[in-house]
Amino acid sequence: ARAPSWGFAWPPVALAAFSVIAGLAPIIVNTLVKSATIAIDPAAKPKDVVLWAGFNQALLWSTIIIAAGIALAVMRHRVEALQTSVGAITRKAPNDDRIFWGIVTGALSFAKRTTRVVQNGSLPIYLMIILSVTAIGSALPAFWALGDLPDWYGDWVHIPIAVLIVGSTIGATVVKRRIAAALLLGAVGFAMAGFYVSFGAPDLALTQFAIETLATVLFVLVLRFLPRSFVDTRAAILGPLRLVVSISIGVCVFVLALAATGARSDVAAPSISDEMLERSVPDGKGSNVVNVILVDFRGLDTLGEVTVLLVAALGVVALARAARRPGDARPGRLEAFGRLPLVDVSSRLLYANIFILSLYFLFAGHNQPGGGFVGGLTAGAAISLRYVAGGVAAVRSAIAFRPWTVLASGLVISAVTALVPLVTGNDVLEHADYEGTFWLIGKLKVTSALPFDIGVYLVVVGLVLMAYEGFGERGDFDDDGNLISDEPEMAQS
Repeated sequence: ARAPSWGFAWPPVALAAFSVIAGLAPIIVNTLVKSATIAIDPAAKPKDVVLWAGFNQALLWSTIIIAAGIALAVMRHRVEALQTSVGAITRKAPNDDRIFWGIVTGALSFAKRTTRVVQNGSLPIYLMIILSVTAIGSALPAFWALGDLPDWYGDWVHIPIAVLIVGSTIGATVVKRRIAAALLLGAVGFAMAGFYVSFGAPDLALTQFAIETLATVLFVLVLRFLPRSFVDTRAAILGPLRLVVSISIGVCVFVLALAATGARSDVAAPSISDEMLERSVPDGKGSNVVNVILVDFRGLDTLGEVTVLLVAALGVVALARAARRPGDARPGRLEAFGRLPLVDVSSRLLYANIFILSLYFLFAGHNQPGGGFVGGLTAGAAISLRYVAGGVAAVRSAIAFRPWTVLASGLVISAVTALVPLVTGNDVLEHADYEGTFWLIGKLKVTSALPFDIGVYLVVVGLVLMAYEGFGERGDFDDDGNLISDEPEMAQS
């Protein structure tokens, strides 16, 4: 190896030379050392830096260290022999390196054994573990916080609704056909919407009704690619285990709900809902506090959520198309109704009316029950009706734009609405409103929440369209993933 260049050696040489000069003439660094000491500790009283401070402890330890170094250098051969003999004895003894790699190897071995049991590819076992840990872990503190129990039924109308929910839930667990389970789950959702109506929450009820209608249709859409009935291949011991886990989770969630209800009834704690109600009209210029929260007070959260919806839609469609092979498609049972003139004409009339209703929810949602999300779900129900009547071809003829165009347009509109206030020197999503009188229309009042809501509306509609692109298409595909044939066929009985 050649000697290092001067550029490599000059920094330590310069520091060593400065140390020698400053050591022989401490006055050079005396002021700097005092200033640095006082800067670290203002209460310190530093002494002067001197070349000779007399006989003290520092001189004693320095002398011992230098003497030990000289002795080791003189007896270096004996020291080397002693190190060799000791190394032969301790070579097989545990050291830091062996202990570290022993821990790593043991952890990997334990992980492999654990993974073979826990990550065994069984979705029911995954769900049992996740739900048990989540529900029981979150409900245990609720047992301690459980205070006075609320009224068991509130109003008499809650009793039949609760009976419907419990009955549909039990039915969904015992039926053998997948379509029946999906419909019973939809019944649970509709009954929950009835609860919202009875408690005076029309926005939640509208959202629940719309999303349950849409979810039931999408369930049926996906179930076309699965066996008609559930196939039970689990071991006999798993039946009682599932029952125990299900009951435990149900009890824990029930207790958690009771504790949360009791916490909200604490009159000593300030209620954020009262503040939202007070600020809704003066700050958000809207009397529907739910919509004002979504598009104004917590609008940034909503923007993040619609972005997640867009990414999820693209991912789901990509996975659905990647998993589909040419010739795999089967005639869709939903498309069997496309040949019936009564269904086709009825669906066209209802489609237009439902779409108009969705636009009403969109534009009236800032002051009345509704909003962009509810409007988008309602439009999705209309799109689902067109699909039931005529398949994907009917949906494409009714909506001229491609699903990804609708999705992207909605996200861009919402994002631009959120960022425009920055150009005028305000904060993100800063509220703005406009009021004027127009011919034939009359007095018109518009807030910045409207374009933001329009973006949310388009994202939800695009999400529904993407679902039908992913699971509603039938027929063969070319190498580029384009549909070759999409003619509706009668389902075989």
